[in-house]
Amino acid sequence: MLTRYGFFIITAMLTVFINEVLFYEYYGFQWPDIESLAQKPTVEKLLLVADPQLIVEKDEANQYVKPDWFLFLDEISDEGLSATDDEFKRYFNRFDSIFQYENREQKCIVTPSDNDVGKEYYGDKQPILRQRFRNYFDQTIALYRQNDIEYLKLDIDMFESYVDDKRAAIMKQIQNRSLSSSFRIVLNNWPLLTHSARFVKPFINELEPNLILNGDSHH
Repeated sequence: MLTRYGFFIITAMLTVFINEVLFYEYYGFQWPDIESLAQKPTVEKLLLVADPQLIVEKDEANQYVKPDWFLFLDEISDEGLSATDDEFKRYFNRFDSIFQYENREQKCIVTPSDNDVGKEYYGDKQPILRQRFRNYFDQTIALYRQNDIEYLKLDIDMFESYVDDKRAAIMKQIQNRSLSSSFRIVLNNWPLLTHSARFVKPFINELEPNLILNGDSHH
C-alpha cells in the first residue's frame, strides 16, 4: 500500500524527471530543421557559446547544429583564476571531450575571459594565466579566415584603450594577413561599444567590423 510519504517521494521524482528530462527531449524535436539551409555552398554554420562554464557534459547543441565554426565568447571554466595547472588541464580535457577542440582547432575560436585569464577588475591581470591560456587555446589576439568571412579574436577589457593598449598587438596580427574579406566578425569577451568615443571611433574606422559579438555584459 502506498503511504503518503511514498506518494510525495514518487511525485517529486516524477516532477524532476518530467522537467529535467522529458521537456528537454520534447522541445528538442520542435527545433527547426537547418540541414536544408546548410546544404547551400554559401552557408556557414556557427555555434555561438557564451559563458558555458562547463557544468555538465551534454552536447545537444553541438549535435544539432553540426557547426562549421565554434565561437566561444566567455568563461570556459568557472574557477580558472584559482585553478592549478593540473586542474586547468582537466578543465581543458573536459572541454575537448565535449567539443573535440583538438580536432577542430583551426575552426574553434575561444576568447579569453576574466575567469580564464584574469581581467575585468583592477589588479588581477596575470601574465602567467594568459600564457597558460595561449598554451591551450592559441593567441589571445588572432585573425582567422573561412571563405569570405574573417573572425578577429580580441582581448580588450573594460579598462583598456584601443589606441594606447591594444592597437599595436592587433596590427601585429594582421600585418601579414590584410583585412580583405567582405564580412568581418569581431569577437571579444567584454562589450566594446560601451567604451568612450575616443576608443570606439578609431576602433570602428580601422577594423571596420560588420558584426561585433561579446559574451559578458553583466546586465
